[in-house]
Amino acid sequence: MTREEVFAIIQQNYHVEPEFLWARTPNSAIWRHPDNRKWFAIIMDFRARHLDGHIAEQDLNKVIDVVNVKIDPEAREELLQQPGIYPAFHMNKIHWISLRLDEINPDLFQALLARSYELTA
Repeated sequence: MTREEVFAIIQQNYHVEPEFLWARTPNSAIWRHPDNRKWFAIIMDFRARHLDGHIAEQDLNKVIDVVNVKIDPEAREELLQQPGIYPAFHMNKIHWISLRLDEINPDLFQALLARSYELTA
């Protein structure tokens, strides 16, 4: 998946515009529910070495796109066995996961995004 696809999916399905909150990381954005203002997704780019989990040595310094989404805590361990899913970077690791866009299955991505939207409503 690409960053552009993520922006299009969220716009098309949830009709929410991204918010770019941090001058220091201008490629990072969040999406909120319009009514309660809770975040349901965050996109960031950073070096792969910042993800917890197995990263191939040649990829450690690769800049990657990651989306964090909220999950049901009881699904965490099973989800972490899937390709492209890691413990959340910069979020509560029990309730959030990081989805590496260059590894995640697009259908699984959309299902996890939808669940995050529901959980934060």
